[in-house]
Amino acid sequence: MRRVLLLLLAIALFTACRPAAAPAPTSEPPRISYLGRVDVSDPGGPRLSWGGTQVVVRFEGTALSLTLAERGESRYEVAIDGAPAGEPFAPKEGTHTYPIAKGLPPGVHVVVLTRRTEPKVGVTQLRAFAFPDGGRLLAPPAEPARRIELLGDSEMTGYGIECATPAASFSAETENATKAYPSLVARTLAADAHVLAYSGKGVYRNDPPEGPPFATYYRQAVPPAAWRANVVWIALGGNDYAPHGGPPDREVFAAAYRELVDLARARSPDAQIVLAVPAGVSDAYPEGFAARTNVRAVVSSIARERGDAKLHVAELPEATEADRTGCDEHTGAAFQAKLASIAAAKIAEIAGWR
Repeated sequence: MRRVLLLLLAIALFTACRPAAAPAPTSEPPRISYLGRVDVSDPGGPRLSWGGTQVVVRFEGTALSLTLAERGESRYEVAIDGAPAGEPFAPKEGTHTYPIAKGLPPGVHVVVLTRRTEPKVGVTQLRAFAFPDGGRLLAPPAEPARRIELLGDSEMTGYGIECATPAASFSAETENATKAYPSLVARTLAADAHVLAYSGKGVYRNDPPEGPPFATYYRQAVPPAAWRANVVWIALGGNDYAPHGGPPDREVFAAAYRELVDLARARSPDAQIVLAVPAGVSDAYPEGFAARTNVRAVVSSIARERGDAKLHVAELPEATEADRTGCDEHTGAAFQAKLASIAAAKIAEIAGWR
């Protein structure tokens, strides 16, 4: 039986589910489904690292346990039949089995495990699942037809969004991707969203400077073979203009941005692609960098020179001091909700979604 369970995990395809509801099941065979970009290259089980990723288990029974191998300090939220279930869940370092749901009334249930934290915080591998009181895995909920890919940095990860004050320091407990605007957009538009966001990463240079830029992680995060985004939303550039060693070389920045756009286009040839000026980019800081002006000029130039009717530019409102209520002066939940409203409207408009 254990071999069968592991095989089901290893071959699981990527699908979507909204935790607030239990959509009608499909005619597919029983399996666990996933929302977001999951690494299924290891036969030992799928690995989750990107914020907002969901594990969806539809089953008949009264209890569900998951065996997870944790490396880091990942955090998750659990929903059972559309309702939140307790406090955020923090897997312990190493491999352990957890009672995710227990004491449920007999019948069919949907359990959704939603990742709050980004790759730098930790990685979780799903090794096995079981129904301790007896039960059976069922076909997953139906997959939304709409697909969005969102690429960004800490503005999209929910970095420090749970902090009490802007002066507080970041920790795993303070990050919550479910309150960041990409997740809110996905819920608003009833879309399957693959949110690839990594704090501190830039188009060609980072803040802090160490490590590879965003494109390296994007290349590694390979989508399922049949997965194509209807809309790709890119909001990067703030970390390139961080005050490390003077302003970035605008031509190098532009060239790296073009390469990223080309990669996104290659993965989703028919997608509408939006190049967004991030809310956290400002001409006021760093002084003399003209960061917002330069990012705006670069994305506008790329859209203009390509002559691609499916390539668009958007400009998110610049965050003010009052908006920066999260850790390390990152934006808080209220401002993220505002960004979600703007981004959802733009995406719906260009995609023709009503």
